[in-house]
Amino acid sequence: TSGTISGSVEITGNISASGGITASDIWASGDIHAVGNITFEAGAGGTVTLGDSAADNVVFGADVQSSIIPDASDSYDLGSTGQRWNNLWMSGSITANGGPHSILSATTIDVDAEGALTLDGGSITIGGDADVAIDVDSSTFDLDASGALTMTSTTMAFDPSSTFDIDAAGAVTIDGSAITIG
Repeated sequence: TSGTISGSVEITGNISASGGITASDIWASGDIHAVGNITFEAGAGGTVTLGDSAADNVVFGADVQSSIIPDASDSYDLGSTGQRWNNLWMSGSITANGGPHSILSATTIDVDAEGALTLDGGSITIGGDADVAIDVDSSTFDLDASGALTMTSTTMAFDPSSTFDIDAAGAVTIDGSAITIG
């Protein structure tokens, strides 16, 4: 059977519905307020939609207590060029597959590693976009090359505060119009 009720209805107890529920006046004039647990189940292969335009907002006043996992890999974004997230606070590991990956900073990028920091790739370029100074401060600087080690500069100065040691299994060649040692 079907029927229409005008006015307010107050029900104490459970409400069970085996068909669809339509609440058309909610869109125009009211809110839904529920106390207790709420479960939305779309059924087998269904979809739960929150909002119907970019003018709608979803606001969390509670903590998220589950993983947020996309339905398909490489299909959905978190933010956009025009609508970016602000700070990202994480702990654990970061995995970013695919690429290219770009990290831009208006000031400083600071990478601190408790253990070793490894950069590995087909080639590594530091300071390739501009004529920038590279400053390496370290108690020990060890540079190993399985092939030729080439340093190109119009001016090259070595000013060790204690010992400067060059070891080579083969010849050491220094070419120049003026070489000063000591």
